Amino acid sequence: MRPSEIFCRFCGAENNRKAIFCKNCGKRIKPKGKGLAITSLVLGTIGVATYWLEGIGIIPAILAFIFGLIACSKRVARGMAIIGLALGIIGMVSSGYIIYSIETQQSKGRPLSRQKTPYQTPYQTYESSHLAGKEKGIKYSKTPALRKKESLDIDYSIEQKILLPVLCNLLPGKEEQGVGIVHWKIKNNWATPVNLRLSVEVEGWSDLAVRPILIKSGGTADIYQFPTFKDKLMENTRLCSATLRLKVEDQDENEILFVETKTIHIAAKGDMVWGKLGGDSNKLIAAWVTYNDPEVLKVLSLAKEDRWWGRINVSGYQGDVYKQMRGIFFALEKLGISYVSTPRGSVETNQKINLPRESIRQKRANCIDGAVLYASLFEAINLDPVIVLVPGHAFVGVRASPNSNQCYFLETTRTGAEWDYITRAVRWLETGGYDAFDRAYQFGNDEFIYYTKLGQIQIIDIKECRNLGIRPMR
Repeated sequence: MRPSEIFCRFCGAENNRKAIFCKNCGKRIKPKGKGLAITSLVLGTIGVATYWLEGIGIIPAILAFIFGLIACSKRVARGMAIIGLALGIIGMVSSGYIIYSIETQQSKGRPLSRQKTPYQTPYQTYESSHLAGKEKGIKYSKTPALRKKESLDIDYSIEQKILLPVLCNLLPGKEEQGVGIVHWKIKNNWATPVNLRLSVEVEGWSDLAVRPILIKSGGTADIYQFPTFKDKLMENTRLCSATLRLKVEDQDENEILFVETKTIHIAAKGDMVWGKLGGDSNKLIAAWVTYNDPEVLKVLSLAKEDRWWGRINVSGYQGDVYKQMRGIFFALEKLGISYVSTPRGSVETNQKINLPRESIRQKRANCIDGAVLYASLFEAINLDPVIVLVPGHAFVGVRASPNSNQCYFLETTRTGAEWDYITRAVRWLETGGYDAFDRAYQFGNDEFIYYTKLGQIQIIDIKECRNLGIRPMR
């Protein structure tokens, strides 16, 4: 049995074994060191648990080793001290091995991992082109393919960080014109030609797009890829994320040279990204001009009979253009369509645009909704409509004759603005016999003159857009 008393080494007095200070002389009789042993044990445990953190775990391991040695020398709580000392040694050895492995791989020029770069949110300013929003990929040099002496320089950029459904139906097949989701730039530094296979896919949304390419020694390939999208893209009603998978393979050796995945976003089906005034991307608004929609054709049957001018012949340029515009204006008023401001789209620079059939069914339209609705009706009777864009606003026009520079403009937000007969009568007296259409016509022409003088105007010719391949949205 352990004795219940101990003797003071200074005065020899007998004391209880649990006593820390001598009851006779007051000096300390129990040596320090237990706290160091506990500290060594805790730090040793941390060092072993964090050895894989590329050098971070070695710090607590070294401290555990030092505190363990001190505690052992004081001969107090030697069990904990020895365990802490052992854990410190294990932590130092493990962390040292990890650091050595990292330095060895880096000295050989091999990347440890291909980590994804942080993806920026799509809430940012867009350029005028529909190819705006480019995101540079990671450049990999000295790829380990086939253990060849030289390397491929593989570089890519994501041209469409936000995929618009209207774009995805218009652009496939135009890669040779410099259009695509991904833009590859690959340089062959090998001594012999290389036969590659490039593939791009938006997982769950598109088919796999594959492009074989042969690059001669010292040559460079500049390739665009745009996969074919599935029908569900045009049914998407909200902004959502998707995974874009990129891959480069050596066809001769059937070996993968490069693989990367990136996160992109898919906009709602009715979203339109507006570029800078005058930008080519704004021409995409022509896709919303759906002259062949059955709902549009029904409106034309009402336009054939104007209550002021009698029956109107809606025969395009074979008839009176002004009277046909007038008939369409009052036909839409008969349907109860009026101007209303609608919310923006699913991302910051987008605007939600209704198709003409949606505006007809909802009996409401904002400025751009009204512009595409009128343009659809004008195109349906073989007139040449134009959509006029000015800062923060849009209205519609019609060429006076085929290929003419003269246009008749119409402020579409005046549709349904004078909804009661009393207001119409007062306006008629105030303007000396001008009705609602006359005033909308005057508004449109005044706006065109005003913004033309300021130089802040863009005219979207729907006929020209059709020649560019921009077809009506389904």
